[in-house]
Amino acid sequence: MAELIKDIDFSDENPRLAKFLEQAAKEIAKDIPDRPEYKKPALNTDFSNYVVVLGLPIAEGDKIKTLGEILVKKVLGSLELVEHFRDLVFGYDNSNTKTNGTALIGFDSADSARLAANGLHNLALDKKHTFKAYILGEFDEIIGSESKFTPPVLLSRQELHGWFDDAQRRDMFLMRLGETQVQLKWFENLENRIDDAAPTVTADEPIKSVVWSVHGTFAVTLHKSGFRIWGGSRFECLSYCRHPEVRCIEFSNDENYILSFNGTNVEVNNSENYIIWNRASAERLRVFRADATHTWGKFKFSADSKYIARVTEELLSVYELPAVSLIVDTATGKKAAMKIPNLKEISWSPKENLLLCPAFLTQKEREKVSAGGHPPKPKFHVLEIPSRNERKWKTITQDIESLDLRWEQHGNYVLAFTKKVKGKKFYTSIQLANFKKKEQTYFDRDFDDLADGIYLDQANKRVAVSTIKTLSDETSFMRYNHAFFRVEEDDKNNVELKECGTLINRHGNEVIWSPNGQFFIVVNLTEAAIRGYMEFGVIRAVQGVTPAVYTAEIIKTIQYPYLTTVSYDPSGRFVSCFSAQNQVLTIFHNYGVQYIKESIKGLQQFEWRSRPNIVLDQRIENEVNTGYKNYSKKYEEFDDKVLNKTKYERERLQQQQREEFLAFLTQKRRTWEESRPERVKIRGFDEDNLSDVTFDELIVDEVDIDAREIVPGANPSPDKAGKK
Repeated sequence: MAELIKDIDFSDENPRLAKFLEQAAKEIAKDIPDRPEYKKPALNTDFSNYVVVLGLPIAEGDKIKTLGEILVKKVLGSLELVEHFRDLVFGYDNSNTKTNGTALIGFDSADSARLAANGLHNLALDKKHTFKAYILGEFDEIIGSESKFTPPVLLSRQELHGWFDDAQRRDMFLMRLGETQVQLKWFENLENRIDDAAPTVTADEPIKSVVWSVHGTFAVTLHKSGFRIWGGSRFECLSYCRHPEVRCIEFSNDENYILSFNGTNVEVNNSENYIIWNRASAERLRVFRADATHTWGKFKFSADSKYIARVTEELLSVYELPAVSLIVDTATGKKAAMKIPNLKEISWSPKENLLLCPAFLTQKEREKVSAGGHPPKPKFHVLEIPSRNERKWKTITQDIESLDLRWEQHGNYVLAFTKKVKGKKFYTSIQLANFKKKEQTYFDRDFDDLADGIYLDQANKRVAVSTIKTLSDETSFMRYNHAFFRVEEDDKNNVELKECGTLINRHGNEVIWSPNGQFFIVVNLTEAAIRGYMEFGVIRAVQGVTPAVYTAEIIKTIQYPYLTTVSYDPSGRFVSCFSAQNQVLTIFHNYGVQYIKESIKGLQQFEWRSRPNIVLDQRIENEVNTGYKNYSKKYEEFDDKVLNKTKYERERLQQQQREEFLAFLTQKRRTWEESRPERVKIRGFDEDNLSDVTFDELIVDEVDIDAREIVPGANPSPDKAGKK
């Protein structure tokens, strides 16, 4: 019944009542017993616990049994895998009497099969026989791969990160156009325009979406057959990874590994659901199956990219990279997963290899357990990896319905946003755990109502909590209240949440924080009637008040029709608004001032390019702080040249002409000097040195000339005529 309630559509009802009707239906559904769930039968195509072995001796008759005993007792015994062995099947030749040198060995788990494949590969049985071993799925991939190999393109670090050293410090973004094209652009905020950053690329097949890597080094295009990795100054295709129906990907923090996901084994009818890749070589490192209940987010990379953890049922599995093998349990000395009852999710610390693992039962699960006893209370497990040592966490007394964990950027504290149950009422609680201290300290804050959304600015220690207000009397639109908080520390590293402003009775139902921590946007992207309603806001300190008191202010309000996405650039200076329906891109300043608005044919997706987080050492930080005025002057001059481009272009042209004229004079002077000997020889003196000659020496004979003698048609004077 609960599943049926999810499918009921209240959108045609009065918007003032729709949300309440939906909530009421959910409450009614809780009291209706669920009918037995019958799972849809699915063919199990997962053979990740089987190993294909090549290079075996050929045997027939009784020797086949002997060969099997040698393989199991001797070979697998040497690898300590006999207890995990399940079955052995030999391959036969056409006569069906002799083996053909191959075998299929089954194990109790995929992890055991992986250990067997690693141990058997290149193992020499004798001088004539050396084994080759592969997981069955990987063997099928090798056999089915194309005969022509296209190697990945390897670029230098400078080629991959050249964009980050842009002298003008511009921001870059990509746009997906139509079905197959991607364009890379620079945003010129001083000149209010966008410029090409690389040639437009066209994929061989339709693109479903584009994703940037963690630090913006690579872009990934998702296709029906797999995904392609792009990068470099020419934005070229570096490699291709085949994973049919892929829908999600995630990079490790060092961008050396990729996790891809194509849905559950029931949805795609295959068992290659999660794949871990070596990014540089485009090589599969490990394949996992996703059962019907699995969702994206069950795998998490550690901050140092040495491990990847996985949640399955009540098991926590931590794998070491790049081998993707389980870490060793120091208590037993064996590789094994950790059993944690009621485990719901996991979260790595950004600072150290510390796993936070909350375990609790939802209300429906508690009701099932309570029939046979008392359900266990929620518990937070804090595990050190790889030692598996557990740290303490404050006891939780209230039942939890759902939970969301968010770490501060540097791992100094974590915020646990929980939906708790008190009687029949749900409410929101925030627990702040301080990891700066050797023993964690905690700060708790409960809200009277259930939060509609919680938004954390991880870099700047700010939180926004949104709640639904009663319907407005004037309109049929929903209204929302937003409370803003900041994490404050005292000189003893104690932390607490302090309110820094509220916004009441707003149309926007979502808060987006600027990466610079001061600005924010309140927007509505979900309710059709007011979709695109957007408010630009800022958190300010009240002047003249000590200790500091903060307030939230709205700077500007706009309505953006058919708005699809809103996002800040990585620097937090600009806001992009994109409408897929209208195919319009608009970029604003933090204060809501419009820079550009362009109609772009075929625009389907817009993504700012991520930037790496760079931590300056103390020397460079001191240099920046002490030389702030010099840096300011340098960039102000640069900005002035861009803003007053016409003036500087005219001055540049004048300077260029001056230099060209001086170069012309220099060249002619050189030619004149080189011709001096020849001129002296012809004329008998150096005309540049007037002391060598007097003007009297130049006058050989004086003759009076009447101009009329040389002017045609002039009458000569009588005196001149007689003499002549």
